[in-house]
Amino acid sequence: MKKIAFIGMMGCGKSSIANDISKDLALKLISIDKMVEKELNLSISDIFEKFGEPYFRKIETKVLKNAVINESCIIDCGGGIILDSSNIEILKNNGYSIIFIDRNPEKILEEMDVNNRPLVKDNPTALIKIYNERIGLYKKYSDYIIENNNDYDYAINSVKSLIINL
Repeated sequence: MKKIAFIGMMGCGKSSIANDISKDLALKLISIDKMVEKELNLSISDIFEKFGEPYFRKIETKVLKNAVINESCIIDCGGGIILDSSNIEILKNNGYSIIFIDRNPEKILEEMDVNNRPLVKDNPTALIKIYNERIGLYKKYSDYIIENNNDYDYAINSVKSLIINL
């Protein structure tokens, strides 16, 4: 039984890697951000704009609690899931291995469309500040760290190999 959760910054490749790995290994994929959007019938940007980040984080924890009951799945967590340590406890207490997808913030900025990222759309360089604030938590809470800076196929193969051997 494989229970995997991906954490990391917005734009680090979590969702792409989670999607590709779930297909390759025939594991169910659960996106916390998509579950939040479905729960409120609003986009993440609209949720932040209408209700603010604290409300989003509350709903994020609620949907995470529902997601972890699944057997053998991959959970694609939002970038800020680590801001509330109870989210990590929820994952760990339900047997999830946590993989941190690390990517240089300058590299993220080169490739990411910031318009649908509420925390950085008005100030893209804020991503570097957010990364520096969160990097310690990502490392603290992860069981494994995979770099995704240059070669996507290498990152995918590293994650796949790791999961197969868990």
